[in-house]
Amino acid sequence: MENVISTRVEEASKSLNTFLNPNTEKQLLKILERMGIDDSEFGLQTLEADTTTFEDFKSAVDWVIEDSYSIPIPSIPIPRLKLAWNILKPSKKEEPSQVNNVIQQFNKPVGQWSDLEVLEAYNKDCPIVIEEELKKRSKDNFCIIFNDDETVDVENSLYLLRKAKRQITPSTFSIRGEIKKVYRISEFPMSAFYECPIHKDVLLMDGYCEECATKWDMTDTDRITFLRLITEMEPSSDYRSYKKLSFEELKEEFPKVFLKFKELKELDHLPNMKRELSSSEKGDPFRVVGSSHKSF
Repeated sequence: MENVISTRVEEASKSLNTFLNPNTEKQLLKILERMGIDDSEFGLQTLEADTTTFEDFKSAVDWVIEDSYSIPIPSIPIPRLKLAWNILKPSKKEEPSQVNNVIQQFNKPVGQWSDLEVLEAYNKDCPIVIEEELKKRSKDNFCIIFNDDETVDVENSLYLLRKAKRQITPSTFSIRGEIKKVYRISEFPMSAFYECPIHKDVLLMDGYCEECATKWDMTDTDRITFLRLITEMEPSSDYRSYKKLSFEELKEEFPKVFLKFKELKELDHLPNMKRELSSSEKGDPFRVVGSSHKSF
């Protein structure tokens, strides 16, 4: 594993030599170390994980530059950084398209699938051809019921789909005495999103805010809530100076905010950055019509 990372570092350093001299390779290794990547097998797995992004790399570069250089150095152009990152983490080979995978599963056109087969293939990430086929068969009537884990209740949805072909169907349906919400095709249960702690009303995508170029850990509840309170109570503060501070450091830096934080926490009135948005075709701002549609 060491040879893999060392080889990539040696090659990637060529694109950054102008900016990180001397010892560009040493600086790159320090950047990777900041990201939790060493020459072990787990280090390589961390580097190649889908969760490790260019933004993580850029943040680590900024930190190492600030920590290592006593004099200002030229800002590294983003294209150079991206070139180095693509060498450190080469793009994975594309998998066969999901549409082809699903169609090959039955080896026949979607229009020839049974109702059961189409329903079993239907979900938020299914190919658009599945969705279009179900819309046509249901005549855009209510027909989909979801389980508690947001998978399709195929048995009851099949019953409603067959009804939807011949009549208007209701938006609620009783199953063993429990009232269930029924959805049209392209509609899904409410999806949870989060706002950036610093930029209110800016929704995060996989924890990333485009406004502050930061990937937030939304499980660190006290810290992100504290950050939101700072923006509300100390709007003139420069977020760049405090967005990387730990919760303990934030308490020392903003004692008045901490007193308010304690008071609101005791009353269970702390700011909530969780937002629920419809995952329907019309309501979901992240949904891309005409392609496979993933929920972030």
